[in-house]
Amino acid sequence: MGLKASSAACVVCVLMGILSGGCQDRTRVGAIAGPTTDIAVSGHYIISGGVAHPGMRPVTNQTLADVIRANESDLLVRPPMTIAYVRAGPEGRTRELIDIDATGQPIEPAKNHLLRNGDELMFPTQAATRP
Repeated sequence: MGLKASSAACVVCVLMGILSGGCQDRTRVGAIAGPTTDIAVSGHYIISGGVAHPGMRPVTNQTLADVIRANESDLLVRPPMTIAYVRAGPEGRTRELIDIDATGQPIEPAKNHLLRNGDELMFPTQAATRP
């Protein structure tokens, strides 16, 4: 299955069962793992805010730092920055502010979360200014 067809299939997975375990599509993702490597897509995460191309991306065993590095050219604000990380859980959605250093890594290593289906990363739209 090609990437475009696979992406359309995964959109259906999101619409039909985002809370039922996510998409189990297997697709070839050359930009992530090489030209011929199969990667299991286990749902989707969302990037929003200060990015040139916001929207859903497939979850493919990535950490927060992996996503920042992969989308660095799309960011309107370059690290260091603070991002909002939203995760759905049994008690509802939680929001956590995470400080990112100049290399694109969370300042606190424990906050370099492995992304799950339904996570959202909100990037700043402009650099923070201090009075």
